[in-house]
Amino acid sequence: MPQVVNLVSNDVRRFDEAMPFWVFLWAGPLELAIVVLMISLELGAAAAFAGIAALLALIPLQVGVVLCVTCRRCFPLCGSTSERQEQHACMIAAGLAGTLHRLAAGQDRKVH
Repeated sequence: MPQVVNLVSNDVRRFDEAMPFWVFLWAGPLELAIVVLMISLELGAAAAFAGIAALLALIPLQVGVVLCVTCRRCFPLCGSTSERQEQHACMIAAGLAGTLHRLAAGQDRKVH
């Protein structure tokens, strides 16, 4: 049971960390449309779409850099973090279960 609670808390933590960024799902396209409109009014439609095309062309480069920084080849310890957390949770759960078992059996004093 503790492993399930630990895994659920990890998943909930990810949603909690992602919550501030959900506003960009609607704000990003709206901002893009406003910027394209403003640039096209000032410099013309061709310049606006050329700038947007340049930004969109750089997305694969940005994805490549992020993947290189976070991949397991570059940082091998990052991939095993969740495995270590699960092992740590199992060890703590086993220790607590043993302690509770000893307390329930009345063995709360050390035996010399």
